Amino acid sequence: MTSNIGSDLIAKEGGMSFEQVKAEVEEELERNFRLEFLNRFDDMIVFKQLNIPDLKDIVEIMINEVHERLKPKNIELIVTERFKEKLIKEGYNPSYGARSLKRSVRRFLVDNLAEKMLNGEFKEGGTITVDVDSVTVIQWVI
Repeated sequence: MTSNIGSDLIAKEGGMSFEQVKAEVEEELERNFRLEFLNRFDDMIVFKQLNIPDLKDIVEIMINEVHERLKPKNIELIVTERFKEKLIKEGYNPSYGARSLKRSVRRFLVDNLAEKMLNGEFKEGGTITVDVDSVTVIQWVI
């Protein structure tokens, strides 16, 4: 189970050590939940805020999952750096972490890809390149 309680504290960290931030987040949890509830958890982990390299790694993992799903159809997927940047720009919210990033990948890549495959636009054995132009319009090159 995850919670965004304390995400504002993590985001503004400002000179505090991670241990101080963790202590403040735990205090915030105690202000929002009864101790009887919190005591049911064996451990609580406070995550540091994601940075751009972290987000790029997460996007790569998600795109690799799409690659794996396309392998049985023998379809190669090429995703440009600009498109990956769009996914991060559209999908990252510091308050919500990577959850919204996953929705962005689904909305801009997976859903569009599935629709085009169902419409017969992509054939087995082909290569698909996904890019964006200067006004962030998604481009599909078959």
